[in-house]
Amino acid sequence: MKKRPFVFKVLQSRAKCVSFLFASVCLISFISCSEENDNWDDGDENCTITYVTNDNQVLISHAGTDYGANLIQTHYSNGHGKLIFDAPVTSIGETAFINAVNLVSIYLPEEVTLIGEKAFTNCINLEYVSMENKVTAIETGAFHSCHKLEDIYISTELTLIGERAFASCRNIYNMALGKKVTIIGDLAFEGCKNLISFSCESETPPQCGVNIFYGCDPRLKIYVPKDAVTAYKNAEGWKQYVDKIVGYQFDIE
Repeated sequence: MKKRPFVFKVLQSRAKCVSFLFASVCLISFISCSEENDNWDDGDENCTITYVTNDNQVLISHAGTDYGANLIQTHYSNGHGKLIFDAPVTSIGETAFINAVNLVSIYLPEEVTLIGEKAFTNCINLEYVSMENKVTAIETGAFHSCHKLEDIYISTELTLIGERAFASCRNIYNMALGKKVTIIGDLAFEGCKNLISFSCESETPPQCGVNIFYGCDPRLKIYVPKDAVTAYKNAEGWKQYVDKIVGYQFDIE
């Protein structure tokens, strides 16, 4: 059983539970779209992105977005949408849903490994993202200015968080990273004014950019492995938060 500070366990449990409530249906592109069709063929879940919007309008994906597969069918009905591809979706490409202000929640397929640069930038009403456990990189500005984003499960396979990846995500109050994170870019969590609890299970402090917690809640605590506290307090990018770093005994699997 994974042992984490209490707030981590509660939030991760909740994130997994609500994924079934939020996951619905997916996207529009530049091929034919059936906007009012309740008889959907779900097909392979790995080939489908689903979403919910708040204005009964379709979600627009930017042309040329790299999903690692070709879009072959779209459906939309009553605020719920679905994109169906001809192969498993492996990435959410650069600026895929930038400025999608009507997006409320999105469920990404299991095979997705990359969230591209500015993929969800300025999705100001996005509250929930379901990412499975294969995502290894969240690139620059991927979730910048997702002001309402609160529930997001971070893959234990994640290795990279790009610059300003979660900047101005004002509603996130917990962030829990696994053992494999090696790079956190400049200002990654800038302006996350309610971020109060952050954990990183890596024994080796990830390479850390400047001011990654600039503008976060002044009560922020940074939980790291007990045996690595000294290493974090002396590492570039981390040592400016020396008074916030706390040793914690994560479970040994």
